[in-house]
Amino acid sequence: MIVSLNEIETTILKAARGAGMEWGLAEEAAHAAAFLARLCLPFEEPCLRLFSSRAWNANPVVEGACIRPDRLEARLCPIRTGAYLSDLGSADAMTLMHVVSPLLLLPFIATAKQNSDLAWKGVKLRFEPPNVALASIGPCALLASEAEKASLSPIAGDAFEGHLLVVHDGGVRVDDASWAKLHGYEALTYVPASAKSRVSGAGAGAIDND
Repeated sequence: MIVSLNEIETTILKAARGAGMEWGLAEEAAHAAAFLARLCLPFEEPCLRLFSSRAWNANPVVEGACIRPDRLEARLCPIRTGAYLSDLGSADAMTLMHVVSPLLLLPFIATAKQNSDLAWKGVKLRFEPPNVALASIGPCALLASEAEKASLSPIAGDAFEGHLLVVHDGGVRVDDASWAKLHGYEALTYVPASAKSRVSGAGAGAIDND
């Protein structure tokens, strides 16, 4: 199936809301998905894994040059952590611990417009605005469900053996099964909210400020 970038952004926004994400983070997730799609990178599975994990319920905690989730059993949300890194605006080397769907960090690092490398096991992404280059041992590494450790660092000047990602503004081919699952999350926003669903985080919540 081929869909437009606008469809991707709209679907991910609603799916994120259906999964229980607050509006601000859901909008960031939608922008991140569209960013990946424009580079012909997969966004469906990373988003689905994030939605099922509900990792956004944990906050990032900074300890020196390390960012970790605020609870031992928790995982870092790439959307919340990416937004935090954008606000931080630091070009210093950082280590991110236990990040769900680390590929979703890419848009936040790229839009910071700083020369930097983002890496986790089997993957290295280099950002030299406006260019993004990728070196990966394979799709499994790129689509890692979790990175036990991801690193963000200034470019050291070493040779980079990867390929430049080309921006694509037309329709994007998506995986039909994954797209259907995303629509399943989206459909949760259309279900009349009960007291139980509001408490669990589905839909708009107990207070709707729209």
